[in-house]
Order: sequence, then C-alpha cells, then structure tokens
Amino acid sequence: MTVIVALRKGHSAVIASDRQISHGEISVPGAIIRYPNKILAIDGAYIGLAGNIAHQSVLRSLIATHPELFDLSSAAGIFETFRRIHPLLRSEYHLLSKANDEAQEYESNHMEGLVISPGGVFSFLGYREVTEYGTYWAAGSGSSFALGALDALYAQRRSARAVAEAAVATACKFDTACGPPIESYEITLQA
Repeated sequence: MTVIVALRKGHSAVIASDRQISHGEISVPGAIIRYPNKILAIDGAYIGLAGNIAHQSVLRSLIATHPELFDLSSAAGIFETFRRIHPLLRSEYHLLSKANDEAQEYESNHMEGLVISPGGVFSFLGYREVTEYGTYWAAGSGSSFALGALDALYAQRRSARAVAEAAVATACKFDTACGPPIESYEITLQA
C-alpha cells in the first residue's frame, strides 16, 4: 500500500512517494520508520516500488550483490533487468510465482513501480511490462488520487518536485493506505 509518482518537466525528472507501510492490519506511520525507503537509488537512477515491503529488501540485496544486472536507462534496459533478475528471484529469494496457473502466459515477479533515469520516466508491472511516459504516471493504492492531482497541476508554473510532492500529498489525504512524510528525488534528463 503506497503511492509513488514520477514525472518529467523541462529537463528534470522527479520521483516521490509516501513513507507509510503496513504490517497486516497495522499501519505504521512513515514518521517513525527509519528503514526501508520506498525509493532506491542505483547508478544515477531511482526505482520506486509499490506493493509488498519485502520487494525493497529483495531489490536492495540484488543491487548490492549483482549491480551488473541493472540497466534502468531505457524501457528495453528495464525489461532486460527484470528478465535477468527473475531466475534469481525464484532461486535465491524464493519468489512464489503461479507457474501452474494456466490463465497466465508468463510468470509474475509481483513487482510494480516507477523508474526515473536520465533516459526518462518509466513504469513496470509484474509480467515485465514497461511503459515510458512523456509527462507523468503514478503507481500504488493511491495512484488514482495522485493521477488526478498530477493532471490538475502539471501544466501550472510549478517545479517538477512541487508537482510530484503535491500529488503524493493528495494521495496521502484521501487514501488511508498512504501517509506522510514524503520523500522525493530529482535528476536531470538527457537532452
């Protein structure tokens, strides 16, 4: 349960998220959490994860032990990253995929999130679907609220960071699974 937003505006890209997490029926306010953050830095890019908090620990471990597997510079690079790490998710991290589910064409890694890199703004889903955005996108349980705020604020004369943080704040206000504080990171896009 979370909200993550990513947007590009001018030469900047920003990713922002709330900090609240849930342990079953218990919501843990973000203000009392020291670890984990929902946004991870890797090689000049940032990746924000929605869903199970275990994904943060798994990706942190993979980044530390196999940084050569990560290419977040483009949609193709992100797809290949998730394709390369999938066998490790199954063998070393005990990912439970629904391999026997006849309705699914591919195994899912159950991860959803957003990426900003000098190459752009991207989303990814569990079956390794990757989309690049020319403006903005949001992920997580608060994404509907955040997308409404992004749509209303994007064209205004506000900085990319101000728009991203306002969208996360809106989701925190209306989605009980999201809560402050807000974390955000900004990078410069390639020309």
